[in-house]
Amino acid sequence: MMAEKQEITAGLKQAVEKGYNIETVKRSFINAGYSKEDVEDSSRVLLGYASTLPPLPTAHLPTTPIMQKPLPPMPLRQPTMPPKQNHRMTAFVIILIVVLVLLLGVLIASIFWKEKVIEVLSSMGINLS
Repeated sequence: MMAEKQEITAGLKQAVEKGYNIETVKRSFINAGYSKEDVEDSSRVLLGYASTLPPLPTAHLPTTPIMQKPLPPMPLRQPTMPPKQNHRMTAFVIILIVVLVLLLGVLIASIFWKEKVIEVLSSMGINLS
């Protein structure tokens, strides 16, 4: 039961810090199934009052809903590790891409300037016949 009150107090604190109205947050917790007494006690703890004070009167609460930001679901945070980067693998991939681009350039150049390439190679003493 004490853990539940701590959970309520933490949830109330988190919502209030995000700018939500305390009364709206309290109603959300009550509508979610938490006991009204636990929610009231937790709100008093959050606001700095002793939990022995009587609950706040609810007559001042409007019967129609007030348009305010809806409460987002509270996801459980799991510790995350930063992705391990392998710099060697990254460098290897970059080198492979550069080599591929160069080979494609040579291929395209040899297709467009076939006669000139054969002439240059023949002048170097390489026979391609």
